[in-house]
Amino acid sequence: MSATSPLLALNQPVGGEFGITAELPTLELIHSFREGKFPLRYGYYRHVDHPKLKVLQEALAEQCGVPHARLFCSAHAALYELLRLLAHERKGRRLIVLHSGELTPEWHERLALVQAECVFLRLAVEPLPEASEWSRHDLLLLLHKGSDPETLPLQEAGRGTLLVCSDALPPSLENHPHIKYWTAPVSDAQGAEIGGVVLGKVDRVMGELHELRKQRGAIFSTRLTTQANPQNLKSVSSISAALTASVAHREIRRIFTEMDNAEDALLYPSGMAAITMILDTLRTVERPKMIMIGTLYTDTYGLLRGSVLEGTTLDWEWVGVGDLGRLEHAIDDRTALVFTETITNPLGDVSDLWAVSELTRRHRIPLVVDNTLATPFNCQPLVCGADLVVYSTAKHFSGSNAHRGGMVLFREGALADTLRCQHRLLNMELCEDEASSLRGCLTDFPERMAQFNTNGLRVAEFLCQHPAVKEVHFPGLPDHPSHAVSQRLLRGTGSVISWTLRHDHPESFQAVYDGLWGPILKAPTLGSNTTLMCPYALVAHYHATDEELLDLGFPRTLLRIAVGCESNLNEVLAGLQTALARAFPQPGQG
Repeated sequence: MSATSPLLALNQPVGGEFGITAELPTLELIHSFREGKFPLRYGYYRHVDHPKLKVLQEALAEQCGVPHARLFCSAHAALYELLRLLAHERKGRRLIVLHSGELTPEWHERLALVQAECVFLRLAVEPLPEASEWSRHDLLLLLHKGSDPETLPLQEAGRGTLLVCSDALPPSLENHPHIKYWTAPVSDAQGAEIGGVVLGKVDRVMGELHELRKQRGAIFSTRLTTQANPQNLKSVSSISAALTASVAHREIRRIFTEMDNAEDALLYPSGMAAITMILDTLRTVERPKMIMIGTLYTDTYGLLRGSVLEGTTLDWEWVGVGDLGRLEHAIDDRTALVFTETITNPLGDVSDLWAVSELTRRHRIPLVVDNTLATPFNCQPLVCGADLVVYSTAKHFSGSNAHRGGMVLFREGALADTLRCQHRLLNMELCEDEASSLRGCLTDFPERMAQFNTNGLRVAEFLCQHPAVKEVHFPGLPDHPSHAVSQRLLRGTGSVISWTLRHDHPESFQAVYDGLWGPILKAPTLGSNTTLMCPYALVAHYHATDEELLDLGFPRTLLRIAVGCESNLNEVLAGLQTALARAFPQPGQG
């Protein structure tokens, strides 16, 4: 499909210049993208590089004389993700750290997070091994100050892979084939750090790093692309202290801790980054196992099951919502955590958090709850016994489709101290611009959330009563399996509804989706102030087999509607009615 295809023009951002999702108006467009026929211009399901981000990465790569550049939320996060990828692609790989002067305790702690064997060599003090002693599998990390590769104290790395971590971007690595990767901060015009970059020459690794960034969420905010200065190759000054001390950050943390009855909170560049950091903290060699309750959001499900970083399937076990007997049987001395969602996405199942937390506390296993669909307006998982609560702040809190961020909330204790230390070492803070954007959206959040609840129930009841609809998944409906639990646990049941058609065949499915009318936008996200709909299985589990989808509990033709907080819902209902009538005309409608 050519770049001039009319389908490409249909892929428009939702949320304006910094929109994090995109309209997908037809099934043909979705199939064309997923089959690799052409790239979408704007964000798709979860995260695709925004055009501005692509331009900035290409400018950095060209200027620094490398094929690839990958931007991350911070320089330390960029190095961490690269080292984790390289260290875990081969078991037993050594990380040899070459440094000048005294290495700070923070560096020792930061490199310990990689979970690889580390050997520290102080240049000009300790003799370097002979070339024959270098293994071709060794990772040689040179901690360097300055931008000039010619001043590196090591020009040959034997048979190992040489990585340079510097405080500045290099003018060019074109004539330095021995340097495979270079990590450095990315600065603004004033020389302050606003992110970090990995410059790389190995196509396969840089491609995997791209996927890793999407999966693990340490993303660079599109809002910062206009501030980044590729021409500024000087050393940068760290602003991590200023970030955490900003008025917007303090106010957001205060608001959320009050809403969630928490004692502290940490902000992250995305919801997946928040979940990833929790998993990296809790999973150890001794306790690698994770237990998930219910059919979870596809990105979380994928991260818990396996990872680009790990290369293999992880140690995990799935337990159905309400199956406490199986949950207790699944917990053993290798279990690191239990993970669930207050309201699962997309089927709307609700775990009895009081009962689950009683069991996890008895076994001293942390309970992690993603409360994104419920929000603290409808549920406070910490009050119910959860140990950690996680959010994607891009959803109901923002409502604008133009913010990306994440958050973890907790009570004080050893786990909180560990998370804060990790957060500081990797500088995983939400950037100032995204924090300001989120703060501006929180003023009317309670009112909007109340309207979300009202609208969600109304649309669910409409769908439930429509003759063209076969099954509706929404915990606010009396016949939903989790209805009784939701009435005890939740103040409201939100506005995310999934449903199937009575005539469940491709033609009807396409007619309904393509025939949607009015204010309903077709885009793969939720929590928007404006109602959004998507063919869930096609965007979330496109490559899954029918059997795999059956195991997840829904067919390929599952539709998901994320109802907005519109004050007048009549046009939304009219749009649904029009689409359903086109596929299933009633007598007298032709």
